[in-house]
Amino acid sequence: MSSSWERDLRRAALPFANDLAARTGAAVAISTMIGDRLICIDTIRGKLDSIDLAHAGDEIPLFATSAGKLLMSTVDKSALAEALRTRLERRTPYTQVVPRLVLAQLEAARQAGFAVSRSESAAGQSSLSVPVATGIDRTPMALTVLAPATDVNLPRLVPTLRQYASSISRSIAETD
Repeated sequence: MSSSWERDLRRAALPFANDLAARTGAAVAISTMIGDRLICIDTIRGKLDSIDLAHAGDEIPLFATSAGKLLMSTVDKSALAEALRTRLERRTPYTQVVPRLVLAQLEAARQAGFAVSRSESAAGQSSLSVPVATGIDRTPMALTVLAPATDVNLPRLVPTLRQYASSISRSIAETD
C-alpha cells in the first residue's frame, strides 16, 4: 500500500470482508482504482482453494475483472477512451477485448450498480463486485466475491454485498 488513505481503507474494510467470506464461503477481494490502475487492497480466501487471488498491492486487469468494470463504469469518457486504447489485455479466451463490447459491459455495470465477470480474468472463476462509497473526492473502492464459474447464480449475492459495502462505508466515514 502506498498511502495512509489506502491503509485506512484496508483497516475499515477488512473486518467486514472477513465476515463476508465466512458467511458466504466465497473468496472476497477489496480493490481500489488509482488513475487507470486497479489495485488490490486485500483478499480473503474462502472455502475453496481453487480460487486465484491477488495480493495486497497487486495491479489487477481493469477490464477482465468485475471490480475493474464497475469502477471504470464511473470514469469520464476521455479517461475511459484512453484506458480502452492501452489496457485491453486478453487473460483468458473469455476476456472481452472488443472496445464496443467492453463499453456495453461498462454501461450495464453503471445501470445495475454492480458488475460480473465470468472466466475473464482467470479460467473457471467468476466475480461479482459492488461499489463502496468512500466519500467525495476519495479513491473509489469495490467489494468483490470470487467463486467458481459454475456458480451461475452469483448475482443472488448482490443484496448481501451491498449490505457489507454499506457497513464498510460507515466504517470509512468513522475514520475521518
